[in-house]
Formats: sequence, structure tokens, C-alpha cells
Amino acid sequence: NFASIVSLINRGSTMYELIRKVLNFTLSCSFAALLASLIGFFIWHTPVISPVQLMCSSLIINLLPPFAFALEPIHKRKASALKLHVDSFFEGGRRIKVMWHGAVIAISVIIAYAIGLTVSSAAAGAMAWAVFIISASVYSFSLRSRSHIFKLGFINNPWMLSEIALCIVISVLLLGFSYIGLGADI
Repeated sequence: NFASIVSLINRGSTMYELIRKVLNFTLSCSFAALLASLIGFFIWHTPVISPVQLMCSSLIINLLPPFAFALEPIHKRKASALKLHVDSFFEGGRRIKVMWHGAVIAISVIIAYAIGLTVSSAAAGAMAWAVFIISASVYSFSLRSRSHIFKLGFINNPWMLSEIALCIVISVLLLGFSYIGLGADI
């Protein structure tokens, strides 16, 4: 049946797009953490984000957004619009986009750390970590569509909004535990 073939190709294409979005998000955030750590080490001779913070942020960032991407509504395509050719992940300038988005997040983390250093090194680390988590969560919105984010709307995937809210709540809780001495190094 031709309709079932079109449906199967549409689902496969959707899965490919989902994998592409998750890889793009994960690589950009990992590049941002690496770049922020390297820049911080060369400027202040200390890591901007501690290893414990990196582990916590990796857990938060690599767990919540992929679920929100998976629950993104499927956009139906016409049979004539389906493309059978699958290009490489890094074709079409995606490598540059991954590095650019990671660099923007890393620069925001470095700026937060520099501002936090006016108070204390502990405040600087907490600010850098919070900015990293929130920037990565908000960045997940930009990956929902290849066009601009306002075309899809903000409320057509409530899971994406709840993912951002949950990331912020977890970050605030971990920073709060760190502040009162329960989280040691976070």
C-alpha cells in the first residue's frame, strides 16, 4: 500500500530529524563546557565549572531535552516532499553551527564567571554553572525547527516548557543546597 510506505518514510524522517537535533544539542553543549573550561583555565588558572558541576549539568542536559525533543509534534509532509537521500550530520555547515552555538554559550558562561568574581570565587562558579544550565535549556528551543522559533509557537510542545522549568528548578535546588553546605562542591 502506497499510503503505508509514505507513512513509514515520514516516521523514519522524523526519527532522523530527532537524532540530528539531539546530537546537535549534545555536541553544542559539550563544546561549550569544554571551551568555557579551557578559557577559564587559561585566564584564571582554575576551571570555570568544577568537575562535579560538569557531571551534574551533563546529567541534566543530556537527560531532559532529548525527551522534550521526542515529544515534539510530528509535522506531516506530502508524499512529493519526502526526501529519500539522507545527508551526513556535518553537511550544510552544521559543524560550524555546532561550534558557533557552543561558543555563544561558553562566552555567556565566561562573562557570568567574570561578574561573579567581583563577589567571590564560589559565587563565580555558581553563577557560571547556573548560566550554563539555563543557556543550554533555552538553546533547546532553537533546535525545534530549521526556521525561526516563533513560527512553531511556544505552547505547541508543553514538554519543552516543562523541561526548561525543571532544569531551572533543579539548578536552583542544587545551588541552594550548595549554599547551605549540603552539596559540598556544587
